[in-house]
Amino acid sequence: MAEFVRSRSVVSINGKTYVGNSVTIVNNKVIVDGNDVTPDGKEININITGDVPDLQVDVCNQFIVNGNAGSVSVDAGNIEVKGNVSGKASSDAGNVHVGGDVGGDVKSDVGNIIVAGNVHGNVKTSMGNISYRK
Repeated sequence: MAEFVRSRSVVSINGKTYVGNSVTIVNNKVIVDGNDVTPDGKEININITGDVPDLQVDVCNQFIVNGNAGSVSVDAGNIEVKGNVSGKASSDAGNVHVGGDVGGDVKSDVGNIIVAGNVHGNVKTSMGNISYRK
């Protein structure tokens, strides 16, 4: 499940752009301001321009935030945050890539972790590579 609210966020899902105040992703359904905008394909790629406070996604192929995030968690899928993550960043099955610093822990059960900046918590992967500044 993903739920985040930001004033007039620009969200791109599988190449189609939406502008809205509320975006929810749960059970592979994508809802923007109460409207179901779920793509026809089985694969969901999400690209957000702007900052997001907190983000939880159950399943997606790729999730990119072109900005900063409070905390980011994906059950199955890759995470890329171009800026900083003030909280934790985790993916159960996917890669975690942060372009800046992470204020909390970074975890990927199965996937690589790349953080360009500092990590102010623990870093752990059960199966994958880790790269970050200490």
